[in-house]
Amino acid sequence: LDNEVGEWVIETALTQLEQWQQTGLDLEISINISAYHLESPGFVEMLQQKITRHPGVPPGKLQIEVLETAALEDVSTVGNIINACREFGVGFALDDFGTGYSSLSYLSRLPVDVLKIDQSFVRDMLEDRGDHAIVQGIIALAHAFDRLVVAEGVENPEHFKALLEMGCEFGQGYFIARPMPAHELSNWHTSLD
Repeated sequence: LDNEVGEWVIETALTQLEQWQQTGLDLEISINISAYHLESPGFVEMLQQKITRHPGVPPGKLQIEVLETAALEDVSTVGNIINACREFGVGFALDDFGTGYSSLSYLSRLPVDVLKIDQSFVRDMLEDRGDHAIVQGIIALAHAFDRLVVAEGVENPEHFKALLEMGCEFGQGYFIARPMPAHELSNWHTSLD
């Protein structure tokens, strides 16, 4: 069932990306895939077939997020799968970075494009010196390893400003936008201009 749901998510995301491209919205979409699904036999071939069936989706517009704790189980296998998918334009993010047990030991071994700072650190970083230091450290690691960094849980302008000052230019959270139906994104996107 995990694989079936994951394949439905991939297909739905690619269909939506194709629709947005047709309306002039040039966006990237990021989806979560379980480690079980990612490591399942035939995952790379299945993903490539789905992408091929969506010629309106330019390479580099689909990103797969893998939980840091899930990726720990078999770094070598996950790394090979990520490299194979990157060959046909799929990006990868390490989600909830900082919550796993061996972040530093395999950061250099997993060929991910993005580190996503877990919202549990962002939420309290303005009051908790430890969380503030962790967020600063993750941003510095991302820059040192030439990775993009995205802060999760940006809920207010104070978080946004502090993250920008620390060098984190990408975020997600209610301060940026609330969840919305896909058909409303075009109006929201044009309101930013």
